[in-house]
Amino acid sequence: MTKYFGIFQKPFETNVEVAECTIKSACVVYNFIRKTQATEVKRNEKDILEQEQQNVNASVEHAASFGGPSTETLQVREK
Repeated sequence: MTKYFGIFQKPFETNVEVAECTIKSACVVYNFIRKTQATEVKRNEKDILEQEQQNVNASVEHAASFGGPSTETLQVREK
């Protein structure tokens, strides 16, 4: 946690109660940051997968319009 919070890089110059509150608060903030970043990464991955699926569908439709392979054939290939 010293990587995220510089306050932990040196000894606390305060009483035990304040030190405990500071540590607990930092843990809460740290966990919030981790959960927020994880959720954001999952959203980005989902968006990328949806875009890739749309691209595959567009390719299938485009190929079919020129008398190319059947839609089913292209979908099997893309899996």
